[in-house]
Amino acid sequence: METMRSKVNELRTALTAGTVSRRSIDFALSLVAQFDKKGELSEKQMYWVEKLAAGPASNEPISVPDACGIFDMFDRVELKYPKITLRLEDGTGFKIGRAGDRSKYCGQLILTDGTRDKNNYFGRVTEEGQVYLSGKGSQYKDEILETLMELGANPEIVAATHGKVTGNCCFCNRPLSNDRSLEVGYGKTCAERYDLEW
Repeated sequence: METMRSKVNELRTALTAGTVSRRSIDFALSLVAQFDKKGELSEKQMYWVEKLAAGPASNEPISVPDACGIFDMFDRVELKYPKITLRLEDGTGFKIGRAGDRSKYCGQLILTDGTRDKNNYFGRVTEEGQVYLSGKGSQYKDEILETLMELGANPEIVAATHGKVTGNCCFCNRPLSNDRSLEVGYGKTCAERYDLEW
């Protein structure tokens, strides 16, 4: 119930901030009103609460040339599906993976929260460093762009920071199991795979 209330409050905030599209305002208001009246919403209604709270996706790309360094790093590793799992400041997961052959965005970087149940989509990055954010991704715009820039330019620093804070390697997402790995912030095997200092 608290999660539902929190999501509805996110929609209230979006309505106040004016990030809900004009054509969806009445619908959004009706969802909030129904929650206030009944104290709950159906699963389908909650889907729309989250979608409307996230705001419209932006079609305008944002140029982050340093993000190309992530492609270079993924190209060096001999893994079919290389990925990096990080966390945003509020604890939300931030996973960077590469789209497979069947994807419409084959070869591009796909940004999600990495959760198994919903796997919220934050956006994608082209090989030219053009970032397209979804509505959900736009909520974390500055942090996502900064992370992509830092990771592309200084992967050791980003990986080390994540490992020291969480105790997990950002490349394989496994717990760091020895003193040296804990000191560096990522494991020896992943360092060799991704051609990073260890």
